[in-house]
Amino acid sequence: MARSSFLVYYFSRRRFSESFRSFFFIATCLSLTTSLFILFYISSTSKLFIQPDQTLFLVKSSLGSSSISPPLPTHQIIKYSVQNPPRFAFESVEACKSLIFRVNGSEEVEKRWSLGTLKPIASNGNYVNNEVFHNRDIFIEDYGEMNRSFKIYVYPHKKDDPFANALLPVKFKPGGNYASESYFKKVLMESHFITKDPTEADLFFLPFSIATLRYDPRVGVGGIQDFIRAYIYNISQNYPYWNRSGGADHFYIACHSIGRSAMEKVEKVKYNAIQVVCSSSYFLSGYVAHKDASLPQIWPRQGYQPYLASSKSADFGVKLAISRLSQASKSLILRVNGSEGVEKRWSLGTLKPIGSNGNYANNEVFHDRDIFIEDYGEMNRSFKIYVYPHKKDDPFANALLPVKFKPGGNYASESYFKKALMKSHFITKDPAEADLFFLPFSIATLRYDPRVGVGGIQDFIRAYIYNISQNYPYWNRSGGADHFYIACHSIGRSAMEKVEKVKFNAIQVVCSSSYFLSGYVAHKDASLPQIWPRQGYQPYLASSKRKKLAFFAGSVNSPVRKKLLEVWRNDSEIAVHFGRLKTPYSDELLGSKFCLHVKGFEVNTARIGDAIYYGCVPLIIANHYDLPFADILNWKSFSLVVDTFDIPLLKKILHGISSEEYEVLHSNVLKVRKHFQWHLSPLDYDAFYMVMYELWLRRNSVRVESF
Repeated sequence: MARSSFLVYYFSRRRFSESFRSFFFIATCLSLTTSLFILFYISSTSKLFIQPDQTLFLVKSSLGSSSISPPLPTHQIIKYSVQNPPRFAFESVEACKSLIFRVNGSEEVEKRWSLGTLKPIASNGNYVNNEVFHNRDIFIEDYGEMNRSFKIYVYPHKKDDPFANALLPVKFKPGGNYASESYFKKVLMESHFITKDPTEADLFFLPFSIATLRYDPRVGVGGIQDFIRAYIYNISQNYPYWNRSGGADHFYIACHSIGRSAMEKVEKVKYNAIQVVCSSSYFLSGYVAHKDASLPQIWPRQGYQPYLASSKSADFGVKLAISRLSQASKSLILRVNGSEGVEKRWSLGTLKPIGSNGNYANNEVFHDRDIFIEDYGEMNRSFKIYVYPHKKDDPFANALLPVKFKPGGNYASESYFKKALMKSHFITKDPAEADLFFLPFSIATLRYDPRVGVGGIQDFIRAYIYNISQNYPYWNRSGGADHFYIACHSIGRSAMEKVEKVKFNAIQVVCSSSYFLSGYVAHKDASLPQIWPRQGYQPYLASSKRKKLAFFAGSVNSPVRKKLLEVWRNDSEIAVHFGRLKTPYSDELLGSKFCLHVKGFEVNTARIGDAIYYGCVPLIIANHYDLPFADILNWKSFSLVVDTFDIPLLKKILHGISSEEYEVLHSNVLKVRKHFQWHLSPLDYDAFYMVMYELWLRRNSVRVESF
């Protein structure tokens, strides 16, 4: 590969102009980068399901008993090793810079490089940009780890195989609408990600080509399902890798739309394997969001990439300030609290009802309102959860049954959810119709139980999982992948250390939802909002009466908060308090335009819920925080997220927000308040129903039968 890359570079210097060489190089890089992005997604997904089994406690008594004997010997189901990690030929930073400057021809790039807002991440000098990534730092770190260690085993086939045309990479240059499928396989098979040692593989590639099989007269459209079924049967009989995971560590690529029905006769591929497909719709029963991956359908193009400066392009969108609207239009849009305003907006199609109580969803605060409306209704009708049963005389009934009192304190979310769930229509007593299984232990309660305490939680969980695995078949058949638990206390992040199948397989609905916690797996797990319970009337103060620019109060328990104190200790506009307040906390929140959520010991606190309750726009300074309900709500529409490195720029950032932009943020905060509220008797779209929706999105868990 290194020699071929050198030859391409050598001849390009001899035969092409400087500008053409740059564009040719970038086009090639983009093709390779697309494949790397897919591999990066697959590598991150591969962590979700296949993990070494750990120790179990031998519990001799009945389910719910506290009798715990010494642990059994540790054993491993699958052992992974990474040997001879690939070497990289990284060019110098100066070489990367020179390439970027030649292509862009702009001094601005050099300035941004010197400011640290551009960073190289590959040998070709490509860089990542703050604006286009959810989190640049996480991507850079994970991308490097993927490039160093990710290994894929491809089921071997020879050139004389009757279906070598569909199982081996094509020899020609791929073309047409479905070229992405062929391009990926060609690049993968020549890459350093391939391993011939299955024991060091992270994933296993099923190399059949759906597009090729479609046009093969021996198979055709009508025979694809039978071909796939026969192929899976063959590898399951001749290799141990499919059987040990039910296909959960396998993946395939398909760009043709026929791929969406190709797995109908092998549902373990459909629901267990990672499907990297172009037909990636949430509404297709065969596509499981977050498990599967969306493949870009790219028509191959070579050579010069067209460019036209933005100043010479037509406007494809309009940004209209509120001041430009007619008075009638303003009243129509702004009077959202009055029935007349709602009725008029309804007639324009900007509001749609999503519940029997007349609540409505708003375009601005949802990623996709229409999908949410349809899915929410389906969840409410059909979602079923089975809870492992416990009696009132169980020795640990206090931690396994819902509390009888009204929940309170910082960790009330955990208790509120369980109380609401146990009385809801989502509960089923028939495990056969359950979509998910609830592990009802309360981490917060166990923490304060003198029989368990902080030091005994891991042992309690290990014993509990052993008990249910011995007395019920549901845990064993999926390895816990269709189970979930709730934990708001930060101790929950380490509570599963002695049962890694809970940690890596089960759905963890937790408040300590940081991307950098080894126990939290984004997209499999869900972020629980930490909400201080408040009843009754929600306070309101118009944005024009909020005189303070920004407010924060809390203890100095992290480097981030220490930095905030150092920079803004005595500022007149950004009020930072690390001691006793002279005025009520609620008054400060109600009188401020922005309320800071600054990472402390954990990324999560109740401050976001507090800010939203009092109508204050959250300003979040907590890197790597998986924000609550991020699958549903567009946080950019009602909050600001600022990198911890930008603390010195806070005032400049806040003053850069126009009054019109702030009005939109403030208005949207008021719209999302109902989603961050607990009720003893849940209301549509409150915190309970939002958590249920997050669980519903994750209901298509990997189901692995025992062999």
